Amino acid sequence: SYNLAALLISENRPQEAVPVARNLMERQPNNPDASNMLGLALREAGQKREALAHFEQAVRKNPNVAELHFNLAQTYADLGDPARAIHEYNEVLRLNPSHEEARTIQSADSPALGARSWPATLECFFSGEGDWNVVRRGGSGGP
Repeated sequence: SYNLAALLISENRPQEAVPVARNLMERQPNNPDASNMLGLALREAGQKREALAHFEQAVRKNPNVAELHFNLAQTYADLGDPARAIHEYNEVLRLNPSHEEARTIQSADSPALGARSWPATLECFFSGEGDWNVVRRGGSGGP
């Protein structure tokens, strides 16, 4: 079920992945990977608030996995909560200092971020002054 849900998400079929991931959660309610997978499927299906609850649950179940914090940070960012997003990105880097995507978001050397600090950059993108998805990809797109 985990692999099938991951495959469906990778094939841009998140609506089909959601019931598969829900089934996985029903069978493995204490598994942080099941919570994470359901969060990923829900987020990709546009159900970000519900996804947030599952990412938070995954982090509670296993707080020492950087990728779980990263998914939580991304969802906080998607929902426009910069303080919590920044906190979780910092956790990602504390757990895995070489996490490429979190470092790109944090780095003042990133073309997308310019010379701003990352809290200021996140605020810029949350305010609508830039394209948040461009920042995640490490490209340009800020003011």
